[in-house]
Amino acid sequence: MAGESVEFARAPRSEQVRSVLTRAALITTAREMFGSLGYHATGTTDIVVRAGVTRGALYHHFGSKEALFEAVYRMVARELSELTVNATLPLRGQTWARMLASVRANLSFVASHRDFQRILLIDGPAVFGWARWRELQGECRLDGWLTTIDMLAEQDLIEDLPRETLAHMIMALYDDAAMALAHAEDSAAALRDVTRSLEVLLRGLLVNPSPDGGNLQCSQTEPR
Repeated sequence: MAGESVEFARAPRSEQVRSVLTRAALITTAREMFGSLGYHATGTTDIVVRAGVTRGALYHHFGSKEALFEAVYRMVARELSELTVNATLPLRGQTWARMLASVRANLSFVASHRDFQRILLIDGPAVFGWARWRELQGECRLDGWLTTIDMLAEQDLIEDLPRETLAHMIMALYDDAAMALAHAEDSAAALRDVTRSLEVLLRGLLVNPSPDGGNLQCSQTEPR
């Protein structure tokens, strides 16, 4: 009896583990395929075959191809955010310089990684529609921008403006800059253009801009 009780207790846990592994396999496989082939060229049959799961498992976990894409989108957005944060850790405590470096690192990474461009900036708006895409972008980044704006305001570095409105306008500025990179024929030239333009526009927020404006400079890494 005791042995039977142990086996019975273990069964639900095994099911949970299989469920987690199945979901992870679907997301990982879909991320690779959406990033290389694109959303519309990737079929659900191809995803489940490569992931080694059933079609029923896909619809059990996500309900639709679009829902699976949203899970991938959120994962890639988190990856980009983490990469950006890690790239600017040496500037912790230097809020203005870190903000500029964050934008630079973010755009430089996007310019050099076609899979990020395709998922976040090309297929994202097409699959979700513009309004939902902007909503997802805000979910991924709004809190970070609000925190940055609060810190800059506390240090009397920027003009006194409504924080949430300013955050949304900066995000819209970034989105258009990143979109330009995703659709550019010459990524290196586009990266130089958008970083220089962002330098000028963001410098306008400063109460007392320095002579060099804390210039945004292009990354040493050339886009692939």
